[in-house]
Amino acid sequence: MSSIADREWTRQKEYQRIADTFKKTGDYKQMYEDYASISKDLWEDTDRKDYQADLWYFFNCNEICLEMLGNLCEGKRVLSIGGGFWVEKRFLDSISAKEIIRTDLIPDEGVLEEDAQHLSFLESSFDVVICRELIEHVPDEQKVYEEIKRVLVPGGLLLITTPNAYSIAIDGTFHVRGYTPTTFLAELKEKGFNVLKKRGNVPYCFHGLKLYVGIGGETARIVLNDFKKIDELTKDDENRYYLGTQLFVLAQKGE
Repeated sequence: MSSIADREWTRQKEYQRIADTFKKTGDYKQMYEDYASISKDLWEDTDRKDYQADLWYFFNCNEICLEMLGNLCEGKRVLSIGGGFWVEKRFLDSISAKEIIRTDLIPDEGVLEEDAQHLSFLESSFDVVICRELIEHVPDEQKVYEEIKRVLVPGGLLLITTPNAYSIAIDGTFHVRGYTPTTFLAELKEKGFNVLKKRGNVPYCFHGLKLYVGIGGETARIVLNDFKKIDELTKDDENRYYLGTQLFVLAQKGE
């Protein structure tokens, strides 16, 4: 069996290969499929030094979204776009709703194949749309917003998340755009949504947490516990929206 370092080095080379191929071909779907394959391999590698940190990070994001939604999905039809990730399934399984439809560019068991830029659903089909960690990836975000508004009922809700551009850089391939806390709110308003709630997760989490837990051993345990403590101390502060690694917004479709 290859060492942890060897597996990580192989993944990094594969990331670069995918980026180089996309720049040559512009084949967005193939690029997305390639990244999904690496992600699957990454989560199967439970021996990697940052595995426990990754689990905590994504489950923490789930908890924030569940708190924002509360019971707003009860008795409602919910659409998840870009919902093929196993973490997304775990999140959606925790929601009480009349019906939840999971979609993604890549179909899977329980996941319909849908391009978020060209949804096949009728107008006013859903009460709630969930769009987590997708808007920074798609070639045409304008079409995504138009499709979300089209399938939402009047006054329907949108739960949308994206990386904070101050924490996660644009790479031009997988992350084709980025939003600061202020520009994200402005974009949602421009696209016809009224912001109801905004939240942020732990500051510096992606780079700080991932960097130092990668050292492994006792250092990894100490760093993860520090981030858990930071989360506990700041979780009720709404200003964390402007500091967090990810931006979380609950918005309502305008008139």
